[in-house]
Amino acid sequence: MNKKIALFLSLLLSGCAVTQPPTTIKNLVTAPSYNQGMSGIGLCSPYADRNAIVHVYDNAPKIIFGWLNKTFNESCPIANDLMQVDKPKLFRATAINATCFPERGRHCESYECFAGMSQSEAERQLNAENAKLFTCIDNQFAKLKALSLKAHKNTLDFYVAVLLEAPFKKPARQKVFNHAEKYFDKAHLVDSVINDSCITGYNCEKHSFATPPVPFVDTDGSDILQYNGVYKWLRSLGRSKSVMAWSPCINGVGVHDTVFQDPRKRTKFCTSREWKWFSYFVNPRARELAPLIQTDVKGCKQTYPSEDGSGQGFLLKLGDGKSIAVALFPNTFRNKFGKVTIIKNGKQVDTGRYREIETEKGSGRMIYDFNLHPASLPDNSVLHADSNCWVLKKPQFRID
Repeated sequence: MNKKIALFLSLLLSGCAVTQPPTTIKNLVTAPSYNQGMSGIGLCSPYADRNAIVHVYDNAPKIIFGWLNKTFNESCPIANDLMQVDKPKLFRATAINATCFPERGRHCESYECFAGMSQSEAERQLNAENAKLFTCIDNQFAKLKALSLKAHKNTLDFYVAVLLEAPFKKPARQKVFNHAEKYFDKAHLVDSVINDSCITGYNCEKHSFATPPVPFVDTDGSDILQYNGVYKWLRSLGRSKSVMAWSPCINGVGVHDTVFQDPRKRTKFCTSREWKWFSYFVNPRARELAPLIQTDVKGCKQTYPSEDGSGQGFLLKLGDGKSIAVALFPNTFRNKFGKVTIIKNGKQVDTGRYREIETEKGSGRMIYDFNLHPASLPDNSVLHADSNCWVLKKPQFRID
C-alpha cells in the first residue's frame, strides 16, 4: 500500500486528523430494512397498560407486534387497539401455548388447550387428532381469523404461529398446521420451535439472540434489556420479516421471579421505564448510527474501550428499577471523579452523580447515576470522567 494512503487511513481510523461532519439524516448509516417490533407475549392481560403500549409505536413507521392468544386472557384488547391504528402493521399471533408442560417446570392451566397434560401426552393426543383437543385448537384459529378481519383500511399483514416454542416432532406439528390451513393460507403460518428444525413450507420462528436470520426472530425468554450488542445483532437480521424484543415485564413477572405463576394472575407488567426503551427499539433510529464528532473527545487524556466485556470493567445500562442511565466504572478507578458528563456535538447532554461502590460480586466499581433515560442519549456521545473518556456508540442499548 502507498505510504501516503496508509498514513491517511491510520489518521482517519484513529480520529486524530479528520473531523467528522455534524449529524444529519443524510450521513446516518441505515440498515436495508425496518423490521423491529415488540414481543408482547403476555400483553393481552387486563393488567397491562394498553394506552402505554399503543404509544410505544408513536414514532414507528410500522406496528410490528406479537402476542400469545388465550393464555393471559380469553380475548386480546391490545391487539384490537393496535388494529385500529392507521399505520401499516405486521402481527404475529401465537395460537396455542406449548411451553406450559411439567417438563419445563410449569403446568398447563385449566383454560389452556393442553390443560393438565404432560408434553408426551400432548404429543400423543396431537398425533391421534384427539377431538376435544382439536376443537379447542380450531376455536383459537377461528378467533384469530375473526380478529384479522378488523384491521383499519386493510393495513394488516397477519401471521399465525400455531404453537409457541413447540417441543413436538414434525408429524405432531403438521397435524396442527393441517387444521390451521383451513383458516389461513400457508404463506402466513409460522412454525415456532424450540429445538427442532422448522417444517419446510412455513415461516420459521426462533427465540434466541443466537438465532440465524430466520423470518421471525423473538427474544422471548431472553431479556433484551440485559443483552450487550443489540445494535450489531439487530443489523445482522435485516433479512428477517420481524425482530421482536422481549423483557420479563411483558409477561407480568419480575426479573428475579423463579416460581411459575398462573399467567392470568400476574401483575408485574412493564412501566414507563421499559416502555420508553421499547419505543426507541421500534424507532427507525435504532438501526441507524450518527457519527462520532471528534471535537467531543477534546480534553480526553485517555480514551478507554466501553465494550470491554470484562464484568469488572465499564458498564452503561438502564438502572435497575430506575428510569435513568447508570454507569459503572472499572474498579481500577478508586477515587471519585470531580466531574462526570456526557457530551455530544460539543454540548453537555447529561451529568452524572456519584451514588456508591458496587458490592455485588465484590466488583468494587463506582456507580454514577445520570438524569436521562438511556433512550434519550445520542449515538456516539462521549462520557467524560475528568480527563478519562468512554465513547458511547449506542448508549440507548446496554454497553458492557
